[in-house]
Amino acid sequence: MISNEPAAVAGEPVAGANETAVEASPGPGRVCPLRYRYGPRAIARAPERRARALYVVGGLYGNLPALDAVEAMARAEPGATICFNGDFNWFDVDDGAFAEVNARVLAHDATLGNVEAEFDAGADDAGCGCAYPDSVDSAIVDLFASTHTCLPALRRFALPGGAAGWIVNNGAAGMPNFRGRLHGLCVRIGESPSPHESLAEVQVAGAHVSLVPVRYAESLWQAAFLANWPEGSAAWLSYFDRIARGPGFEPHQALGPALPVSDRIAAGAPAGLP
Repeated sequence: MISNEPAAVAGEPVAGANETAVEASPGPGRVCPLRYRYGPRAIARAPERRARALYVVGGLYGNLPALDAVEAMARAEPGATICFNGDFNWFDVDDGAFAEVNARVLAHDATLGNVEAEFDAGADDAGCGCAYPDSVDSAIVDLFASTHTCLPALRRFALPGGAAGWIVNNGAAGMPNFRGRLHGLCVRIGESPSPHESLAEVQVAGAHVSLVPVRYAESLWQAAFLANWPEGSAAWLSYFDRIARGPGFEPHQALGPALPVSDRIAAGAPAGLP
């Protein structure tokens, strides 16, 4: 279920919370403002849609070569759908790239990320707003697909009554996720196994869930980044080392302990990975 509804209005209870959330006042990045949130009414109004394959793409961060790669993978599968799960903007501060990223992304399904929610914050010092409230909804689901951790994960967790659930997070589609491996990642959920290389694939409630490399043109992306954010700029200092070398994170850390064979892990490393 995908929603393009605006975030919940102030005073609307957050699903599962025991009290109405109140927006705090510290600066950007230190709170989770109400405008970031989809309340239960917005989610309930969202139409259910069927797709033979769903690509969940979080953290594109304005990377047009990565967008090219994601759209090419989806085009290769009849009936595939893309959902851009927020933060499709960030480094695309030039007018041309910003316009192209948003025109192409909004031709698909998309949800607000905290970056997009900051656009109408009414201030010039918009940040990324990464903090979250202490309380979250409590529910039992087979699979929870999320983004925004900036590092990927595919993990199995025990649930009450002997059941198990999975969490999958693509980390970033538009930045490297592993040391020395400069591609992004997205999540694919499909009726059949992924036709593309996968870091890992599991079956959850009959669906095939994969972490799929987004192999974009690295030199083009680095050149586009440096055109907007030259050496010494704030974004260069914060992000270019990751863009050029990858973070200090390894595939085995994303997957955790060895996953049970009964869960049909297809954990063969993609080309170029050990």
